[in-house]
Amino acid sequence: MEIFSVRSSQSFQFRHNQKSHSRPEDSYLPAKHEKSVTSFPDGDAAAASPDPLSINQIREMARNGLDSGLIDQETFATLYEGLPMQAVDPSGQIIDLSGVTDTTPFDFTRYYREQLQVASSIGDPRTARILEAVVAFLNASTIR
Repeated sequence: MEIFSVRSSQSFQFRHNQKSHSRPEDSYLPAKHEKSVTSFPDGDAAAASPDPLSINQIREMARNGLDSGLIDQETFATLYEGLPMQAVDPSGQIIDLSGVTDTTPFDFTRYYREQLQVASSIGDPRTARILEAVVAFLNASTIR
């Protein structure tokens, strides 16, 4: 008698559902003007930040913010550590961030704003407090 895991069958169902829908991580990447590989789905272009930044640019901004006293150590660490390979958005979909490299332009403001919503909804006040500081810093830094 064989015993099959219920968890694995749900996992296969999730993969099937994920393939049949648009990829949510595409909305974090900017639309490229030349040789466009990834573009915003309809309606998301206006919600994207005007100047997506790379991880290297975010780290430089974080270093300057820490040196000038604009952010604390926890905010700096959150910005400097980079992105995880996967994350969950507020609607519960898993976002694949493995394609974001140190030089890939990415909408960090939107990403951290959505992570703040997730932290607030699951009741994690410490993470929510840190992410509020991150979002405030990014909003102030990108309004040049």
